[in-house]
Amino acid sequence: MREPFKEYQGLLNERSTAAAVIFTLALMWSVGQVTFIGSLFVGAVAGAFLLQLEIKRRMERLENRRSAIREKRKSKSGSSVLLGANALDRLPSPLLLVDGDKKIAFANESARELLAAI
Repeated sequence: MREPFKEYQGLLNERSTAAAVIFTLALMWSVGQVTFIGSLFVGAVAGAFLLQLEIKRRMERLENRRSAIREKRKSKSGSSVLLGANALDRLPSPLLLVDGDKKIAFANESARELLAAI
């Protein structure tokens, strides 16, 4: 449902709303129907529409911020895994991590030296 709104988003802004309000009031004035209630109704509809536009903009900004935070967390988690691997690699004791298929998933530098000597 977002896609149809995106197509017309350029048309839906504060200027077009103000123009529609002015046009509606001018049309009502030309046919002699400008009343306080009519003007109030047109203003309320325009205000509701502008409020809807502002909520939409804030939701988009919030989604952009969420995406940026997710990307930042992904990059941090990758770097923390790398930092942990570097810390394990520098241990003086040999360390092997074996996966479920009984294959070596990780070997620190001491373990690689020990295995190379065998």
